[in-house]
Amino acid sequence: MLLQRKVNRAFDWQKEQVRQREAESNKKPEYETSDELPPMEDLVEKDDVALEKGDVPAMIMSALVTILPACILVLLFIVLVVWFAFGL
Repeated sequence: MLLQRKVNRAFDWQKEQVRQREAESNKKPEYETSDELPPMEDLVEKDDVALEKGDVPAMIMSALVTILPACILVLLFIVLVVWFAFGL
């Protein structure tokens, strides 16, 4: 892999952080070997945030406001390239 040393260093740092958190909470470390990675459930913080009544329509509208102008610009660029290339 191109950046294998950096990836390994990041994994080692992450394992050390997990071990420190477990030591702070007075737990016995579950991950003794350096080859074993902790399960994803242990690494992801859980915050059960419930959506409010108008959250979904607001997220849809914000996605449209964000994505639609970018799509329009890309389509406009394609049309201009075709127009200049073929002289239509």
